[in-house]
Amino acid sequence: PEQTPEQTPYPTPTPRGGIAPQSAEEEAAEETVAPSATPETEEVPDASPDAEASETPAAPRATPQPAMAMPTPTPAPETADGAVTAKNAGEFTVYHTENGRYYHMSADCSDMVGAQEDTLTAAVEGGFEPCPECGAPAAELVDAEDAVWVDEDDVYHVSDECASFAGEARLMRAAEAAEAECVPCAACGANALSASEEAASEEELLEQAKDVTVYFYDGSRAYHAENTCVGMSGAPERTLYEAIEMDKPPCSRCDPPTLESLE
Repeated sequence: PEQTPEQTPYPTPTPRGGIAPQSAEEEAAEETVAPSATPETEEVPDASPDAEASETPAAPRATPQPAMAMPTPTPAPETADGAVTAKNAGEFTVYHTENGRYYHMSADCSDMVGAQEDTLTAAVEGGFEPCPECGAPAAELVDAEDAVWVDEDDVYHVSDECASFAGEARLMRAAEAAEAECVPCAACGANALSASEEAASEEELLEQAKDVTVYFYDGSRAYHAENTCVGMSGAPERTLYEAIEMDKPPCSRCDPPTLESLE
């Protein structure tokens, strides 16, 4: 009988480079750790502006808002509580020459030549007198607490720096300004000064009334100048101050003194 030839096993091929083959476990670990040998192809963006605009959405534009106008500030009214500070009468401007006798309201009064500007205080301390022709302020106004500044509209102020002041200034007492029918300025508080002056004047008059004699009974309707007036026979001697405090009017026949007659 013929013998069947024995098959010779093929040898295991050796990989190129002489590297020994790895076991199944090592191959599995390597496949897990090692990155893919084929790098991913990076997409290069198209440099054209159309492509960029199509791929990247443009940010929405902000709707412009209308410009807001800034509010105009309202100036604070000038009041007597500090907006305008009362100016000392001694700061009033006068003019005089070096060797002259008088101080004046203007530099050319009485045909003066070379007159210099000065303050009322300095002129009075220098021995100058007020000019009798131009209405220069009296020397006594330097220390007067009731001095006011009168403008060309016949309005008097506590200072010529009041925003409502008009034209050139004159200087006088508040009572003199009131007698001249000048109007107190409400912007700088001269009206408050006028009211306080009137109140002070009334208090002074009431003090004077304590020394003025009149006649009346407690039950009399009015007070009288003499106790010989009708119905006043034997009436006691009283004071005008008492009559005012008791709200008794003056007699229309004998014309007794009143608070206004004491001014």
